[in-house]
Amino acid sequence: MKDVETVTCSEPHGSEVYAVFDAPGSSWPGENSLVRLADRGCLSSFKAFVGEEYEYSEWYIAYLYPTKDSWEQIDDREITCVVEPEYGQVSWSAAGTGR
Repeated sequence: MKDVETVTCSEPHGSEVYAVFDAPGSSWPGENSLVRLADRGCLSSFKAFVGEEYEYSEWYIAYLYPTKDSWEQIDDREITCVVEPEYGQVSWSAAGTGR
């Protein structure tokens, strides 16, 4: 995975990491399997971070997951869940907002 710029929550930003977990297994599961795993894992961690069910929240979920090359070449298993505002950037954390 490429490096991403890290900023404090008080600086304008378009996304915030709220959960990270590893995909299981040793063989490449395929992109569709990783997307399903990321969907489930990121959704299940959302309420604990934001304080509201995803369906009622103003935040949106996105995620990063390994590519076939990163899986095979550097043993990358990491799925990173991020929360984003609908438009633009914010200068605060989504943590505990209940929105």
